[in-house]
Amino acid sequence: MQPDGIIIAEDDDNLRKMYAIALEAAGHKVRTAQNGQQALQLLEEAPAQLLVLDVMMPIMDGVEACTIARTAHRFTAPILFLSALDNQATVERCKAAGGDDFIPKSGNIRQFVDHISQWVCNANHTRNKAEDRGGEQRQ
Repeated sequence: MQPDGIIIAEDDDNLRKMYAIALEAAGHKVRTAQNGQQALQLLEEAPAQLLVLDVMMPIMDGVEACTIARTAHRFTAPILFLSALDNQATVERCKAAGGDDFIPKSGNIRQFVDHISQWVCNANHTRNKAEDRGGEQRQ
């Protein structure tokens, strides 16, 4: 099954909607979740090109969701974290859980979209190269 767009898990309704609208305007397919548990449910329904997780969410935070995605779901596509907690300890915690990158919420929406678009482009390029070699697809 081919990856199906970007999953964004963000508990703040306004931010979640803003991120989704901006990414869709840039041509991305977006599925949204209010917490890590919902993000994992979406991942079970269909693989994603990219997973974007808020660090602090109710029910299941982004760090726990990342760990489960990498282990139980064997999710190999990029996982990016969003957080207002823009400090080294938070970044290290996210990377230790299996995250590929960290985006501070203090940035503007254009930078956010550009950053996500670059990751999607790189993930597509890597997957296409693997398919050309006859290798396994990344989820």
